[in-house]
Amino acid sequence: EKYKAKIIKMSKPTFKFRRKVAANGRFSPTWKVDATVIDCKGKKHRLEIVLNSAGKVFNGFEALPVPKKKTYIVKPCKKSPLLSLHFGTAVPTGKLADFYKAGINVVGDIEFPIIKQFSLRAYVGFNQFKSKYKDLDDHSIVNLNLNLRYTLTGNPFALFFEAGPAYYLIKDSDNKIGVNSGCGFTLKLNQRFLLEFAAHYNSIFTRDENTTFLHFAGGLLIRL
Repeated sequence: EKYKAKIIKMSKPTFKFRRKVAANGRFSPTWKVDATVIDCKGKKHRLEIVLNSAGKVFNGFEALPVPKKKTYIVKPCKKSPLLSLHFGTAVPTGKLADFYKAGINVVGDIEFPIIKQFSLRAYVGFNQFKSKYKDLDDHSIVNLNLNLRYTLTGNPFALFFEAGPAYYLIKDSDNKIGVNSGCGFTLKLNQRFLLEFAAHYNSIFTRDENTTFLHFAGGLLIRL
């Protein structure tokens, strides 16, 4: 079977008794035939084939080539954009934490690969902060971020770091600019889907003291 050969012509079998191997009973008595065989490449051969008493070939095909096993190459994943949606919690820090406590965080983003382990990632996030006082309404900030991301390659886990400028739409206040930085990891599920968990620190430029907050979120990334 391993030679994948086909016998197309065979002479009349000749009975042979091999006294030297008769004791073990495996190969004696035997039958011999002259055959024309086509190998796995389609080439003809004239061979002397030996069969055991059960009619099974055990000698004669050794001169034939053995077909090579097929090898399958896994193509690397294309560097196409990633689209994702994250859910988590927004945590106020600094002076913001004096009036508010943690609330929900929702972030949508798209990532564009650049070169090697670098990519650009654009975020739109909604951050809600629960009021600590009855007479104070809840607060919210929408963040628009553009980050440069560096990913340490790994399989299935990959660690990443990122940072970039941001623009913040603040409830009941003027919109302001700032910066953000973050880190996290991704878990590769297959060539198209990944899970991601990340933490980001946001700093909004204000006159006296920057307004700062964190958000922690996890989500599913889909390669487009």
